[in-house]
Formats: sequence, structure tokens, C-alpha cells
Amino acid sequence: MKRFVICVAILVGILLQSVLSIFTLKRSNDNLKEYVTEAVYLAENKEYDRASEVVGKIEKYWEKYYKTASFLIQTSKLEEISFAVSKLSPLLRKGSEEFFSECDMIIYSTKQIYENELPRLSSVL
Repeated sequence: MKRFVICVAILVGILLQSVLSIFTLKRSNDNLKEYVTEAVYLAENKEYDRASEVVGKIEKYWEKYYKTASFLIQTSKLEEISFAVSKLSPLLRKGSEEFFSECDMIIYSTKQIYENELPRLSSVL
């Protein structure tokens, strides 16, 4: 009976950790998307000083996101996004149109990471 209780406790712990991880990832993605969307909006409206401040927030937030997500996700996926985040500030300073494509890539990649981490029967089989 003790073994059964221990097994159930372990399974409940694993389940809780999984659910918490998914919610944490979702919340982090939503916050990052909000920052990136704001930066894009400001850049489109030629408010480069404010957009630069938001890009700074994105870079700081990405550091936190990376630390959290690296426990859950392959780092190669995160490295691609890190590279895109590091390019935002120089692209914004140049006024390059590539800034917008990098922002789109960040949003798309974080969405893909979240969707790939969702538990699906097809992932197990």
C-alpha cells in the first residue's frame, strides 16, 4: 500500500509540474508577444525613441524567458530567437524593414515552441 501511495504522489507531482510549466510558458509567450507588438506599432509610427525603449525591455525580458524556457525546451530553438532578439536594436537604429520580419519571427517561433510543448496523443505515439 505504501508503494502505491508513493507512486500516486510521484505521478501527481509530475502532472502538476507539467501543467505549471505549460501555464508558465503561455504567460511568458503572451508577455513577450505584447512587448514585440508594442515595438512594432511604435516603429511603424516612426516613434523610434519609444520603440528603442521597448526593444530594451524585450532584451531584458528575453533573458528571463530564456532561463525559464531552457528547462523545458531544446536550446537550439531558443538560440534562434536569441539571435533575432539581439538583432532588433541595430535594425531599429538603421530603420531597416528587416526589424519587422525579425519581430514576426520572434512571435511565430515562441508560438511554435508553446504549441510543440502541449501534450498531444500524437506526440506520444
